[in-house]
Amino acid sequence: MLDKRTLSLIYIPLALVISSCSPAERTDLPLTSSSSAPSATPAPLPAPAFPRTQTINGLEVELLDARILDGQLTIDLCHQMPTQEDWIVGSRPEDTFVMIDGRKYNLSGFSILYYRTIKGVNTHRCDAITFPVSEPNPGNLTLTIAEFYTSVPEVPDCEMAQKKMDEAGTGIQFTCNSGPGFFSYDITRKPEGMSDADARMIVFDYFSSHAKGPWVFEVTLPSPLTVTTSTPWPTPAGIEPMDGQMATTGGVDVLVTGNLVDGSLFQVDVCYIPPSNESAWALAQSPKDITLEVAGQFYTVDQITYTGWENEYGFPHISERYRCHRLTFTVPAEADTSQVTLHINALYEFPPGSGCDKTDISFTAGQITNAACSDPLQELAGPWVIPTGLARR
Repeated sequence: MLDKRTLSLIYIPLALVISSCSPAERTDLPLTSSSSAPSATPAPLPAPAFPRTQTINGLEVELLDARILDGQLTIDLCHQMPTQEDWIVGSRPEDTFVMIDGRKYNLSGFSILYYRTIKGVNTHRCDAITFPVSEPNPGNLTLTIAEFYTSVPEVPDCEMAQKKMDEAGTGIQFTCNSGPGFFSYDITRKPEGMSDADARMIVFDYFSSHAKGPWVFEVTLPSPLTVTTSTPWPTPAGIEPMDGQMATTGGVDVLVTGNLVDGSLFQVDVCYIPPSNESAWALAQSPKDITLEVAGQFYTVDQITYTGWENEYGFPHISERYRCHRLTFTVPAEADTSQVTLHINALYEFPPGSGCDKTDISFTAGQITNAACSDPLQELAGPWVIPTGLARR
């Protein structure tokens, strides 16, 4: 009989024999099983915060971007224009506001950026709207816009306003007084218990046309938001170019201070110190004087908007040493605008006091529209060639 110790002595040599006869290497086939766990499905990527589009009652509103500008949450948006009137965002506390962590922030201001146009007709107005939020990581927010309305003209259509009020059954009647440089109105009838102030507010509201919403956007903002200040800011030396984008020809510096791209619209903000203070200097006499090079193709300027001290589109802190303008181009909507080149061929001298250095410039059939600024005294030849650009979002 073999005991356990004898068995162990037999098994050990046998194991050694088997191992010496086995192949040096072995490739194991993968085991498969119908019960193996399925591979994990990647989580869907979150939707980008911008752009966001919403259409309510036939009117489209598109959110383009958000940032902290001059210490305030600034949201860029474009809204469809029902008519060619001056449509603006509702500015009352209940009209436009954001909710962040259960707290309401009312609209603190807005400013026009540009218009989208088709064949000379404005289709959308684009604005920067601001709220008193300086935190660069606000996270989730809900933006509510209750309505858009037309700004009240200097002399409203009182008859039309009264007609609309009668149709609405307000019970208010009023009379208007107007003349050169002034307008006023008086309440002649109102419902019992209504204050004069409330009645006047209702009348004033009927001087405008209204497009009702609401448009409600729930947005998860990028973190952190870009924090910036108005462009350009003054420095001891004057205005600083964006990322060093400038060119010098004939002793004149031309600086690029900002860009904007939206579909087929591309804008470039430029500033320069005029060659002399004794004359008025303008940027162009024809569209070919200023071109934008995009992927080897050249596009002529559509319009030049003065953005200096006196203009409504300007920055009030711009040094009066500079002349600043916004150049508007039409480029293919699919074009890569991350790297473009601005070409300014000449500066044109006009008599002092002509105002041609502070005049918006547009063109008809390739000729400058403003005849008073179409006959310069002389020109200062360039060119000023400045690489710039802004990638599409």
